[in-house]
Amino acid sequence: MTERQGRVSPLARDELDKLWQDVLDNMATTRKVSSEQFPFLLPDEAITRMDADEAWSAYVRKRLFLEYATSAGRRAGCPLDAFVHELDHMVRALMPYTQRWQAEEDAGTVPVLPTLDAGDPEDDQLALVRLNGAVLFPGEELPLPGRRLLLVPGRARTAEDVLRASATSFDSWGEVERADTECRDGLMPLFGTETAGIVVVPGAASLGMEVAVVAASPPGAVVLVLGHGPQCDQIAHVVTRRGRVVDVLRAQDGGMVDLRLLRARLVETRPSTIVVSHVDADSGAVAPIDDYTAVIREVAPGTLLIVDGTWAAGCMPQRMDEWQADIVFTDSASALGGCSGLVLAAVSSRLSERQVRRDAAAPLYIELSRWSSPTGAEVPPGLVFALRSSLRGIYAEGLPARFARCDGIARSFREQAVLHGFGVVASPGREASTLTALRPPAGVDVQDLHATLERRGIDVGVGRAGLIVAHAGDVIAEDLQRFWRGVEALHLQTQQ
Repeated sequence: MTERQGRVSPLARDELDKLWQDVLDNMATTRKVSSEQFPFLLPDEAITRMDADEAWSAYVRKRLFLEYATSAGRRAGCPLDAFVHELDHMVRALMPYTQRWQAEEDAGTVPVLPTLDAGDPEDDQLALVRLNGAVLFPGEELPLPGRRLLLVPGRARTAEDVLRASATSFDSWGEVERADTECRDGLMPLFGTETAGIVVVPGAASLGMEVAVVAASPPGAVVLVLGHGPQCDQIAHVVTRRGRVVDVLRAQDGGMVDLRLLRARLVETRPSTIVVSHVDADSGAVAPIDDYTAVIREVAPGTLLIVDGTWAAGCMPQRMDEWQADIVFTDSASALGGCSGLVLAAVSSRLSERQVRRDAAAPLYIELSRWSSPTGAEVPPGLVFALRSSLRGIYAEGLPARFARCDGIARSFREQAVLHGFGVVASPGREASTLTALRPPAGVDVQDLHATLERRGIDVGVGRAGLIVAHAGDVIAEDLQRFWRGVEALHLQTQQ
C-alpha cells in the first residue's frame, strides 16, 4: 500500500499553542479550568445533560486533555495543580463514564490522544486540534502543551539528548576526566587552533570576558576595545571595574573600525591588550577580524588579542591560529547547545607564559592554570557530560555543513525580515549567522511588540539596537516561520 504523502501543517502547531494560552488566560480570568468555550474542557454539569454517546465523547476529550496537561506539566518541571484537581473532580463527578473508562482500560481499549495525519488537508488538521485541544504529532512523544518558542540570546531551549546526558551517572572521577578530555579535544577545531591550550572554567557566560581581561592585562594597563554595537559598552565596564584603563574605537558606517584610526591609536596609546567580539550580541554585527589582525601584527605585534567568540564559535568559523589571537572564548550554551555554566577558552602559549598570578587583585578562582587540565579541575560532571553530548552532535553534522546550515537559516530570516517591513541593524555583509537585531516597521514600538509576542508564547530579546532574535545551533527554519506567523497575526489584528 502506498503511504499517504504530506506534512503536518505548521499552523496546527500554532493552533495548539494558541489554545493552550487561551485556556490559561481563561483560568486567570474565571479561576476555573472547565469552560463552555472549549469542547475539550466542558463543565461536568454540561456533560451530564448530554445524551450517552455525546457525553462519553465529551468525557473522553476532557480526560485526555487533562491527563495530557498534567503529564506535560511534570515533564516541564512545573506540575499544573489546577488540572490535577480538575481531573480528580471529574472522575468522581462523572462516575458512570469513569467506570466505562476503567472497563475499557482493563480490556486494553482505553481511548488515546488522536495523532494528526500528515495526509489530511490543513483544515482537517486544524479542526482536530480545536476539537481535542491535545493531539500528538507523527513520530513525537507526548508534547509540551503551549511549548514556548525561545529565541532569546543565551536562553535557548536545551535539547533533550543534552539534558539526558547532563544526568549521566559515573563510578569514578576518571570517567569525568575522560569526558572532559574529549570536550577539550573537540573544542580545538571549533576555535580554529592546533596549538592552543583549552581552559574550562565553571561559571556564567558573562564570566568569560572577565577571565580574559584579567588573564591578558595587568592592572592599570590600557585595553583597547573595538566596538561594533552596544555590547562594547558592557565590555568597557568590565575592563574598568577590573582596574584597567579602557579605550574604545567604534565601527563607522559599514560596520568596520577605520583601519587608519586603528593604526594611529595603536601607535598613540600602545595598548597592552585588544578586545573584539566576533559577533556583537546586541547588534548582530560581525567584526572583520582578519582586517584588524593584519594591522595589529604590523603595528603592535606585542599586543595581546582577545576575541569574544560567544555568538560565533560553533556556528561560524573561528581562526585563532590565523588571527594569532591569544584568547578566543565562548560558553557551553549560547551557540554550542550544551547546558549553561561553563566558560570555554582557547589560550595561546604566549599568554600562558604570562600567568595571572602576578595580579594580586585577581581572585584565585579565575586563574587559567587552575582550569587548564581535566586532572583535578573539579568541573561539574553534569555540565561536562552535557557539553560532550552537544559537541558529538556538532561533529555528527560536520562543521562545514553546520556552518552552511546556520548561514542559510540566517539569510532566509533576514530576507523574511525585509519582506515584513523590518530593518536589519547590522550593515550588509556584516550580519551574523547566529542572531539578528531587527528594527521594527515605522510606528511599531519595540517594547510593545516584544510584550505582545511574549503573550503569544514567543520569547525574543530586546536591546538598544532593536528586537534581538537568536537563531543559533539547533534553531530550525520552522521555528523562525512560527515567529513570522506570530508577527503576521499581530499585523492582522492591528489592521482590524
